[in-house]
Amino acid sequence: FDVEKLNWLNGQWIKGLTPGQLLDRLLTWKSDRNTLEDIAAAIQPRINLLSEAVNWAGFYFNHMPQITAEMFESKKLTQEQVRQSLQFAIWRLEGQFTWNNDTVSQTLMDLANQMGIKLRDFMPAFFIAIAGSTSSTPVMQSMVTLGPDLTFARLRHALEIVGGPSKKEVKNWEKLNESLKLPKNDATSEV
Repeated sequence: FDVEKLNWLNGQWIKGLTPGQLLDRLLTWKSDRNTLEDIAAAIQPRINLLSEAVNWAGFYFNHMPQITAEMFESKKLTQEQVRQSLQFAIWRLEGQFTWNNDTVSQTLMDLANQMGIKLRDFMPAFFIAIAGSTSSTPVMQSMVTLGPDLTFARLRHALEIVGGPSKKEVKNWEKLNESLKLPKNDATSEV
């Protein structure tokens, strides 16, 4: 498929709608009350005016945040640690049967701990990948609200931006990811 052509065609279809028809489509597209309530709960502590809601909630409605590799530069983590944290998180979250705040949070907290990275240094890459900014609603809950499909798409997009692993790195990283899960005295130092 030519995605650019499909987007153009979709744009032509949207332009052919009346404003009322477009409003109906928009409401159908993002009017799930539970999702909107989760978003409202996430932004409520951060806003003083209703007009501020758009700035805080906008990323929930975008397909992909506008991100650059420079946004992922860290004073505390190497580029490889950022890349590994994103890839390892994808692998581990893909293995979750339940997608809720407890499983997502515990998975990321365990990964940070096993990688020997403080959570406050570990999480900015996830804020950027998911929301496009380090100033956002709680990112783990945001991942739950967005759902696994959009979360994985955004994490993979971020990994692509910072430089996904080569085939050789994938093999080494898979071994490293598995060894991190082992108790410290059972972990091998081959990787």
